[in-house]
Formats: sequence, C-alpha cells, structure tokens
Amino acid sequence: MAVDVDVTTQSLTQSVTLTANAVAASPPPDQQCGSKPSEAQCMRDREYANKLVISPIRKLPNELLMEFFCQCHPFWSLQTALWLSQVCRRWRQLAHATPALWTRQPPLQLRQGEAHTRESILTIKTYLERSRSFPISLRLRCSSWDTEIPPALADVLLLGAPRWRHLVLWDCPPVLQALAKPPGGTLNSIQTVTLRGYGADEMPAASAFLCAPLLRKVTLDIEHIQKFPMPWAQLTHLELEQANFALCLNILLQGTNLIHAKFRPDQGNEEDPNIPPPASITHLPLITLPFLETLDLSLPCGDAITSCFGRLALPKVRKLHMYFFDFQDWTLPISTMFTQFQLRSPNIEDFSLSICDIYPPELHTILFHAPLLTDLLVECCFGSIDDFLLAQLAHDEGNTAHLVPRLQRLLLWQIGEWFTEKRLLAMICSRWWTTEELQAMSGPPSVARWERVNISRDDGARKLSDRFKRRVDQLKSQGLSVEIR
Repeated sequence: MAVDVDVTTQSLTQSVTLTANAVAASPPPDQQCGSKPSEAQCMRDREYANKLVISPIRKLPNELLMEFFCQCHPFWSLQTALWLSQVCRRWRQLAHATPALWTRQPPLQLRQGEAHTRESILTIKTYLERSRSFPISLRLRCSSWDTEIPPALADVLLLGAPRWRHLVLWDCPPVLQALAKPPGGTLNSIQTVTLRGYGADEMPAASAFLCAPLLRKVTLDIEHIQKFPMPWAQLTHLELEQANFALCLNILLQGTNLIHAKFRPDQGNEEDPNIPPPASITHLPLITLPFLETLDLSLPCGDAITSCFGRLALPKVRKLHMYFFDFQDWTLPISTMFTQFQLRSPNIEDFSLSICDIYPPELHTILFHAPLLTDLLVECCFGSIDDFLLAQLAHDEGNTAHLVPRLQRLLLWQIGEWFTEKRLLAMICSRWWTTEELQAMSGPPSVARWERVNISRDDGARKLSDRFKRRVDQLKSQGLSVEIR
C-alpha cells in the first residue's frame, strides 16, 4: 500500500510541475488562436478545457495540493511560485495562502540599465508579506549590478529582518546603513552573517547584531569592523579581514565558544601600537578557548606571535595555520613562547607556516612538540630545511622515538636548497612501503606511511640528478603521490 501511495504522490507532483511549466511556456491567448480562430481551433480549445475540468488533480483537496506545492518547492524559484498562481483562480488562492512558496529571495536584480521603481519595490514588499512568519534569507551583491539599492528598498527589506536566517551583503551601503535603524531584539532568527565591501567610513554603528541569540557564524570583510559589533562570545565560526591585528586579537580572546576562526588583519598595521609588548605578556591572564579546532591566522610581526600565543591555550585545536605579511625572524624567545603554547595545545594535527625566516633548529623544536601531526606545510621559509632536519624526519628501525611519527602529508614549497638530494631521497624512502610490504610485516611500522609528498625548491635551484628522478618515478609507480621539483 505504501508503494501505491508513493507512486501516486510522485505522479501528482509531476502533474503539478508540468502544469506550472506549461503556464510558463504557453504563449498569450491572442497568439494561441490568432485574431480570427477557426472553428476547428475553437473546438479543440473547448475539448482541452473540458479535459482540464475533469482532470484528477482538480479533485484533490486544498490541503493535499498545498502539500504538493511544498514538496516541489526546493527545486523552484519565486518565479515558479508566480507561475503557479497564474494557472487558475483556485491555484492562485492556494499559492498565496502557502507561505513556504515565497521564502526564496524576492526579485531584486533588474535588467541592465533599469532602476527600481515604486512598483518594483511594492512587488518585493508583497513577496515578503506572502512569506508571512516563515524564515527567509537575503543575499545581495550590489557590486555586480548596474543599479544600486535605493534607500526605500533597503527599508522594505528591513521589514523582513526579524525573520532573516542568513544574511549576505556585498557592497550594499544602503542596506548596511539601514541595519543601524532596527532596535535590539529585531534579529531574533538570524544564524549566519556575511558582510563584505568598502566605504563604511560615514556609516553609523549597527548594534542590532548584539541581540541576535541564534547568531553563530560571522564573516566580516569590511572596513571599520568596529561599527558592526557582534556577540563574539556566542559565535562558533568567525572570519575577519580588513581589521588591525590588535582588534583581531582582542576579538579572538573573547571567542570562548569558537570552533573555527580565520583572521586576515590589514597589512598596513605592522607597527600597531596596540599590540602588547612581549615583556608584558607574562603579566596578562591566560585565555583558554576550549572548543577551538581550527585557527588560521595572519601575523604582522614576530612580537605578534608572542602577544597572541603567549596568552592562548587551545586544548582542542587540530589545525593551526600561520601566515606572515613579510619575512620575520623566528627568534629564540618566540620559539620558547610557542613551545609553551604547544604544551597547552597538544592535539595539533595540521600545521602550516608561511613566509617566515625560521631556521631548522627552531622548526625541529616545533615538530618535536607536535607528536600527533599528520599534515605539514612549510611555504616560503627559505633555509628552514637542511640535512639535519631531514635526518630527524627519516624512519630508523633502531629508533623508538621518531619525529612526528604520524606524518602522512608533507608539503615543502619554496624552501631553498640547504639540503642534499641524497638525504631528501633517503628520508622519503624510509617512510614508504608498498601495500604488499606492509602486509608481509609482523606488525605495523613505528611511523605512518606517506600519502603525499610535494616539494619545491627555489626557481634557480640545481637540477635534480637522473638517478634521483628515476627513483621518484619508481615511487610513483608504486602508488606514492610524490612531486619534487
């Protein structure tokens, strides 16, 4: 019986879809029959109308027909909802009485050269009213449009603010200015916010987001981030750009519920006087972010490392990506401070370091305190890898304590050539076994097998020997994803 119901439901749903598509594709009445329809054409039209009257879909109760509307809704746009309302008087009444059909974004984008008029704004307002109390989302990217959003339309869009679930704004100053108007408690349904653009100098502060109890994910790539305060302590996902490092650090330290965080501070603030000096860090309280799993951070200077990681404890962090604006010396005090941070954050599995003047002993210290590491990326850190470090990374049957024993993916990009190809090849081969070799072992090896190795030296580096290339090709034929250039 359940199969019959499913088949009937599918057939009726297809009937609803075909009817809506037929209305959308059918020409106007004056084009269907011509100005002087023939008797045969009129007879055909009457016969078609009689078939529509006795069509099984007309015998469905309103509640079931509305359910079919909603079942088809995920694959439709608001234009389809408009088509449904044009099939007949009954369908029009049902479509207008089904708020779920009108929760998609209203028709905001116009044709090239057109501008929003009073009528178009009224139409958008009607769409919003028909969605009633259902949650809606608003996504605007005004930079790709020839016509801007007028303030009157921004005010209309703001009428749906209490029901916003997702908000994405790209270069929409009128809407950003309108966000300063609603009082606290207006954005009770919003869950994610993305604001991108420029020109926020003269905008008033928008504090409406502070009273958004369901807000969890925020992306701010906009000037004057301080004009858009958020409930930082309740967020789980946060991305910030175009802010100075001191502000980013201050916000990060408030994110006690953060799970994923990405900060790309403004590169024009390398000498930010608000960054606490390294000597004062020991007197500042330690901040624990108990849920943070991913931290992607750009740093303006070496002192910023100490200011940030000297105060943080991230017991659950698994991914840590550090990117410098310019080459910075990784001096001994910073290395010591970072080691203390690693002891407070022992679960790092994925570590990236980009554009840093770090030397092999300091990098060795970092790897030594990351025993769970599976992914390592070192990019544009010239001179960070030498034969000593490669020897420490190599697998040795007689050694019971290997460096990063779980390492599976190694990416070394633009690292110079402070090492020999002989030592590099020996290190790679020592951590690789074919599937047959692994199955023949009495037990698993003490280090993980490679999954991927990708190494690039300087553009003007010495050419690799033919013997080296042949051995690399052999590793590839055995199944290792390896690329060395």
